[in-house]
Amino acid sequence: MVPGTTYSVPVTINNTTSATWSAASEVLTYHWLLPDGTDVTTPAVQLQTALPSDLAPAATVTLNAQVTPPTPSDGNQAEGATLAWDMFNKTTGVYLSAGGPGSLKQQVSVDPTGNNQLGLMHFYPYSTVPTGSGSTLSANDASGNVVWSDDLFSNPSRGFNTTLRLSYNSLSTIDTTTGFGWSIQASAPIRLGSALQFHPQTNPTSMVMVDATGTSHQWNWNATTSTWTSPPGVHLFLQGAACQPQQSNARAWKMTRPDRTTIYFDCEGYPTAQIDANGNEADFTYTAKQSENKPEEFLQYITDPVGRQTLTLTYYHQGDASYSYIDATGALVSGTNLTNPAIIDHVKSIVDISGRTVNFFYTSQGLLGRVVDGAGDPAAERRRWRTTRRRPRSSGWPSRSPTGSGTPPPSPTSSPARSPGR
Repeated sequence: MVPGTTYSVPVTINNTTSATWSAASEVLTYHWLLPDGTDVTTPAVQLQTALPSDLAPAATVTLNAQVTPPTPSDGNQAEGATLAWDMFNKTTGVYLSAGGPGSLKQQVSVDPTGNNQLGLMHFYPYSTVPTGSGSTLSANDASGNVVWSDDLFSNPSRGFNTTLRLSYNSLSTIDTTTGFGWSIQASAPIRLGSALQFHPQTNPTSMVMVDATGTSHQWNWNATTSTWTSPPGVHLFLQGAACQPQQSNARAWKMTRPDRTTIYFDCEGYPTAQIDANGNEADFTYTAKQSENKPEEFLQYITDPVGRQTLTLTYYHQGDASYSYIDATGALVSGTNLTNPAIIDHVKSIVDISGRTVNFFYTSQGLLGRVVDGAGDPAAERRRWRTTRRRPRSSGWPSRSPTGSGTPPPSPTSSPARSPGR
């Protein structure tokens, strides 16, 4: 969501109380929470949507609720905020969550449109320091943002490489599937767990894509030429049109690179295939499910042009009989019957075509606490990371364990970074 913009969101309300809700007094509203639970709701960003009529006990109604997000705070340029839906009685001044059912909480990415100060772009200079085992720490001296990134692997295939990159942004608390501030790139220009953002949804005149390192890129519709205008420095030619409600089209949108490689996206904006100029095709397979009471798509595997599954992902699921997490002391401990929403639906493991496994572990607050590359085989274990929480409202800096230590040079150097169109 973009600060200063009002969105219309369909919300279904079920009256689970024993009293009738009066349309004259009860309204649907919401609170905005930061990742640490701080309430940043103000009257300017807390809109109300009236009931069309009185709502009896056990009755339901669907409203087109009006929502506007807050501006990212605490110096962050992108915020992983929680939208907590609630009912409010205007007569008594009491929220339903104060004495009855709790609010319905959903993760929302709040990011100013076209914010290309985050992430890594080839047209910006960075002060770069190696941090060991091929990873780097890059600082944007103009914006103050710091990106830690590591290209975990790049496995060749016919026409394509299957790649995996892990990144962290110091000025972002957005959580897609790997914890606040962290993101994964899996052989696509967009970050894992994110979709293209269309504004407005039904007949878009702008589209925003957040790339693997956190940079937002905005395409704008040119009504005169009937084409999409790409952002400066991003060489991806966008084509497509909005889908109708309930329509399914795995290739509703496409982006074409200068080398004629085409990336296809479905109606919801998730990448579904890549085809190069020679017709080699790699496909992305998803599982659709409800996550935090909203529809989401979770990447399950990537199939290369010769039919091999070159990347397979697993996630933490509600009710997992056993799982591991990072406790308050930083130790890896075991749990049973997973019910923690801060861990559910986050990436659990990623396996490449050779069986090399990368495991992800989280704290009870949903922070990425540990990554193990080469998990399950002590002889094959290549690297492991742990993170330490140092800032009050984002995850901490990545730090290496002795198995992946590196000594940075005494002074940083500047080097260009990659953009999604290169």
